[in-house]
Amino acid sequence: MGEGYTIGQVASCSGVTIDTIRVYERQGLIEVPKRRPNGYRHYPKKSIRRINFIKWTQSLGFTLKEIKEILAISPPSTRACEEIRHRLEFKLNCVERELKKLLCLKDVLESVIQTCSMTLGEHCPVLEALEQIDLEDLPITR
Repeated sequence: MGEGYTIGQVASCSGVTIDTIRVYERQGLIEVPKRRPNGYRHYPKKSIRRINFIKWTQSLGFTLKEIKEILAISPPSTRACEEIRHRLEFKLNCVERELKKLLCLKDVLESVIQTCSMTLGEHCPVLEALEQIDLEDLPITR
């Protein structure tokens, strides 16, 4: 396909939906392609590579906004590589913080389950604790 790919072909090759491709275009993550004389969009092969990169960086936990910032970094250079490394290290720190929170949550849940197992149906400590919670003391964000 020397002329390029239709949006359906790009979606199929990339494993995303047509709507996702349009979102990427609107957000400036991929180029809006030129139209052929018949009105169909004409996507170059680099669009497929770009979409695959976007999907890969999303799988690493990056948001579309963060991905756009990464894509805007100049072509390969020492400074560009340092900037990318900085962003990766920042994301790793975020993941490590979230992992610590999840491990604490796991410990709490295991403890509550253990407490439930010890009561043998006499009463439910979780429901009793719920009755003691004052909703006005909870940090509810709206």
